[in-house]
This record gives sequence, C-alpha cells and structure tokens, in this order.
Amino acid sequence: MTQADRVLSTPPTNTSLTRRKILGTIAVSTVAAVGISTTAQAAPADPIYAAIDAHRKAHATMLAVFAEHQQAHKLADAKVGPADIHIRSMAEPGKTVEVSCRRDIERAVPRKQYPDLNAHHNAVLDERRAAHAAIVESLIGDEDEAVNEVSHAELDALYAFAETVPTTLPGLLAMIVYAGERSAHDAEVFADSDCPLIETLATAAKALIGGQS
Repeated sequence: MTQADRVLSTPPTNTSLTRRKILGTIAVSTVAAVGISTTAQAAPADPIYAAIDAHRKAHATMLAVFAEHQQAHKLADAKVGPADIHIRSMAEPGKTVEVSCRRDIERAVPRKQYPDLNAHHNAVLDERRAAHAAIVESLIGDEDEAVNEVSHAELDALYAFAETVPTTLPGLLAMIVYAGERSAHDAEVFADSDCPLIETLATAAKALIGGQS
C-alpha cells in the first residue's frame, strides 16, 4: 500500500530530539499538574479546540481507510497469494530472496547472464501483482487516490493545528498536551523544518504573559 510522506524535510537529528523532548516533557508535566481537556467543551471561544477536534477526526478517518486497505490486501493474499514473490538468487547462490519489482529481480538474477530466467521471473511477478491489484481495486477502488486523499487531509489538519494560536491559558496547555500526544505516537510528526508549532506556542505564550502583566 502506498504510504504518503509525513515529513517534507528532515532537520538535523539534534533539532528533532529537542522538539520531542520539549513537547514530551511539557505535556507530561502539564497532565500531571492539571486536568486539561483537549475538547471544545473546556473553552469553546478558543480556536485551538476546534483545530484539535478537526485533526482528531481527520486522523481517525485516515486510520479507518488504512485499516480497510489492509483488510483488502489480506483478502487478496488469501485468494492469489502475496503481491511479492520469492525467487532463488543467482547472484548469491543458495539464497532465496523476496522481490517486489523488476529491479529486485535484476539484482538477484542479472538479465545479461540469465536472460530467460530473468524474463520468467518478471512475467510471474507481473501476473501475480496484476491479479492481486485487481482484487484490491474491486474492494476499495483506486488505492493510491484514496490514500493520498485522506493523508493530505490529515496533514492539512495537522498544520492547521500547528498554526492555530491559542487565546487562553487552558487552550495553550491543551495544545501542548495534544502536541505531546501526537509526538508520542509519531516521533517525527512535527519534525518538518517548516512546521510552525514551536513558533505558534511561543506567540501564544507571549500574548498571554503580556495580557497578565
């Protein structure tokens, strides 16, 4: 199944670790100290709650689609076998390798040395993948299109959340808690160097501090 890219660019490792450490530490501390709700019931006027709710829904929809696709692949595996095949490597005699594309076959059975065997494996793989894809498509339609649709919607909702400036202290704490929850499930979720989360949190904190002075 096609996997949509979750990170547009990868920052230096120390930057990613710093972001995760900050978010994780603050989230745990906040949860321990205060019972913070991340739903709109706590402070309907603060836009962060709607942003959190929108991402929760988009993420749940994406996971539901992925689960449906996994089930379709399992049914296809049961009917025609996995989309990949196993062949004996001529490059490494005695070794059996799993191949999923022509490049894999070329590495294991070079066409210049074994033209007939290479062609045979490619034909078998093409037939298997076509049969597998036909069953999957009959169950869920165009898989790439469906995956891209829900993945892009989830990513858009995530960035909308990261860009939403909380207007209340409970909202700011709820944003930190939710960001910590997402980071706990996916350590790289906010690792994109263009992700505005830290800047958004700083903007909200400065505004609230200024309002209390």
